[in-house]
Amino acid sequence: MSYALVAQLDRVIGFEPIGRGFESLRARQFKKALHLIVGLFLCLLKIKWNNTLIDK
Repeated sequence: MSYALVAQLDRVIGFEPIGRGFESLRARQFKKALHLIVGLFLCLLKIKWNNTLIDK
């Protein structure tokens, strides 16, 4: 059985200015979902705020 070396380009200095650590797919999906929820919340908050100002 032979083994081959595999490069992880996301960890190589120079691939990005300072490189970046490994991030799992689950962590990336969680961050995307969190950003979506926060963005939706902020949009709803802005709509409510605008409606409050219009009602006055």
